Amino acid sequence: MSHQGKKWVIVFLIYADFRIDKTFPMNEEMKIELDLMLREILTTPINTGNARLYVILNGIKYKVQESQGVQIENRTLLYEIINPERKSINQFGCFQIIENIVYEPGKPNPNNVQNPEKLKRILEKIKVMEKEEVVLITWDHGSAFGIFREEISKPPTTIRKPIYQELDNYPYLKAFWERAMEERSFSDTINKERENRGDIIIQSGYDLFKLSLKEDTQNIFANLLYNIEIDNFIEVKKNEMEPSKLVFNKEKYFRSNGLERHDFNIEEMNQEFLLEENVTEILKNDELAESLSDWLGNKKVGVLLMMNCWMMNLHTMYSLRKSVQCLIAPQGNIAIPGYNYRGILRYLYKPLSPFRTNQALAIKCVKTCENKYAKKREEKIHKKLTQVHEKIDSWKIIAIDLQKEQDEQFLFDKQITLLKCIVESLISEINSASEFKYMFKYIRSVSFDYTSGKSRMIDIINWLLSIRHSDLNSFPSKLTATIKHEIMKLKNITVGDMNNLPIVLAKSKGKSIFNNGSASIRLEPTGYSIFFPEKKIDNDPNLIHNIRSDLFLTEFLTNWNTFLNNIDSGI
Repeated sequence: MSHQGKKWVIVFLIYADFRIDKTFPMNEEMKIELDLMLREILTTPINTGNARLYVILNGIKYKVQESQGVQIENRTLLYEIINPERKSINQFGCFQIIENIVYEPGKPNPNNVQNPEKLKRILEKIKVMEKEEVVLITWDHGSAFGIFREEISKPPTTIRKPIYQELDNYPYLKAFWERAMEERSFSDTINKERENRGDIIIQSGYDLFKLSLKEDTQNIFANLLYNIEIDNFIEVKKNEMEPSKLVFNKEKYFRSNGLERHDFNIEEMNQEFLLEENVTEILKNDELAESLSDWLGNKKVGVLLMMNCWMMNLHTMYSLRKSVQCLIAPQGNIAIPGYNYRGILRYLYKPLSPFRTNQALAIKCVKTCENKYAKKREEKIHKKLTQVHEKIDSWKIIAIDLQKEQDEQFLFDKQITLLKCIVESLISEINSASEFKYMFKYIRSVSFDYTSGKSRMIDIINWLLSIRHSDLNSFPSKLTATIKHEIMKLKNITVGDMNNLPIVLAKSKGKSIFNNGSASIRLEPTGYSIFFPEKKIDNDPNLIHNIRSDLFLTEFLTNWNTFLNNIDSGI
């Protein structure tokens, strides 16, 4: 589709940690990463003849009222970025504080505090014209089944500094924060919260716990949580049959600190404190799609660029297929410093051209994420970090065109229809010869999990190619010729052949993606990850809930669960 005479509407949707209570402020690495992105937003001069640019900063603050339990307060800041005088630095235009929403998360678990109605209220503030194309860039954590989760904090809890502390080290984040503080209603709220400290919310993984401060002993314990020297020794103790408890690991503390002086009475730490119900948060893929459709109506997001781990997978594609044209996301991890936002914005700000399509932009997003500038920026940023981090080479960023057609049919629809037929054939093969289930299960066990074992995602096309290759090396051949033909047909639709252009537009090199895993099968990633566990999941309620509510598995690929049970009845 030509963009002659059209504008881009660029929206950065950032779910940042804008809490000010000391138990949940931003950590330093998040500040570095966010400051870097905001710098490129402000220092890449916008061409207002070609684009409109908005930044949405949304933070979720958990707080506890005396008699009401855990409540959720949503605070959202909407910035318009302008440059009417074409200066080297952009300026803030219109600014809005989208109303605070305070409510209690519902039950049963998991409680969804990210809902499509809330996101819709945010996005509808930005009006999109018919001749404009939307570029949406999301920033936060991903779970493969959804985005905007809290960061996974390893037990024990991590005590982080408030956002308003040390902002001089993050000048661009500071600029956004100070613009918000110019609004009296916002600054009054923040200053009031600085003076108060309510009950503490403890995070362990995706779970949140309330520690009541009603008793003196719990006040003592809570004060210790604010001691940066011992926060690594506060742990959440979980037992299947008992309520979770908050404990102080004295042995670990003394092993680490020896006879160093400490300013608290260690005997006061003998008690274990019960924690209240946990809450979780996630905006599921189909809820994101619903929000986008409600915002744009029949119009689709031209390019969705996701700075969220694991989001390039079949579950995401299926949910977004009616609301997004081009999707760019990592099949595995992504981290600091993120995408090359400067390169992407410069491309968007160039004079309008019929050749600058959504597909061309999607390819540009992938190509610029590992160019010389991106690598140089990465080295500079990593010198500031206290821990070793994965480099750009370990990311596999993939762009696909969900609206690509062939013979008047969407290629993605052809893919998943073919996949469904293949799954049905595999079930028949297992029923006819039980040895197949052992082969299928073994090949799964040596396949790479792109979510590091968290969401149990492997590349389904590479798994199918592996069972086909395994069968070709056996004599006599066991798989039917039809299945082998269907597997190759699916592969060609995905990665292309001499006669057809693929649905996959571009892929980063990702040459080190397999370094952090124990997989024997290391075929070139295709982007087509699918939930494929090796064994039964019985201790992860969030993942179980995600699977049971996932549209791809419950609405379309309904035979997948049958297949999994056939290869292992315990799954």
